[in-house]
Amino acid sequence: MNEKQRIRGKILGKPMLAIAGRTVGTIVLVAVLGLLLQTFATIGNLFVRAVIACAVIVACFWMQLVSGGEQGERDVTFGSMLQKRMADGYTPSPEERAKCYAPLRALAGALLGALPFVLCALVVAAVAQPYTYTLQDMPSWMSAYAYRADVYAPLSYYGELSGATLPDYLRIVVRACNMIYLLPFGNNVMYYAFQIDRLGPVLLLILPLGYALGYLRGHALHVKRLAYNEQAKAATLKKIKRKKKREQAARRQREKERKGPEQLI
Repeated sequence: MNEKQRIRGKILGKPMLAIAGRTVGTIVLVAVLGLLLQTFATIGNLFVRAVIACAVIVACFWMQLVSGGEQGERDVTFGSMLQKRMADGYTPSPEERAKCYAPLRALAGALLGALPFVLCALVVAAVAQPYTYTLQDMPSWMSAYAYRADVYAPLSYYGELSGATLPDYLRIVVRACNMIYLLPFGNNVMYYAFQIDRLGPVLLLILPLGYALGYLRGHALHVKRLAYNEQAKAATLKKIKRKKKREQAARRQREKERKGPEQLI
């Protein structure tokens, strides 16, 4: 079947929404995994932290690549089966046509699923500022000197608390989703906060794009699977032929053994 004869599915529809939902679930699961792996942030060796983080990121990306490839191969296989049925006079339904392989479906679904998180990251990146030192909480025992203006007046800055804003809450969400990428920084994340916030949208798109790239390998994986099936069939036929030859040889041997004593008489 050539490329012109192959049925193409629709980009928009339930399959794309399913990919978008899967992308949201993946981002949430990776966020949970990143939070669980923060125990390794206490490791003092930067190289060890970087190796652990890279290993986890590569494993997650590979899983997305494989998962996308499997889905793409299934869609291509479904389209091929539908094409064969159409050659016999079958009329497919719109839902069946929509399920066939569509190259841009995975990319559109992945971007749609990651869009809410990317929008949050864009807001955080827009207001990101270089790290500056902030005053820590004043010890509670200093309240005993509140009646003395000469002591407490210079410390009034500690009482000027600024409320949390919307970007602050969004930063918590974005940092949680990208926690797995922050592991190499260990306890020094605050010193790289500006760079991290600026790269937040890009980091959020790494794993979804892995799924989309894997989906694009659908045709190649389908051809590979067909070739493997043909090799398996050929190997099975050879095995059957060898078995028949052995059975024929054994049958001829038994016939010779039966005829041997008759010729002697």
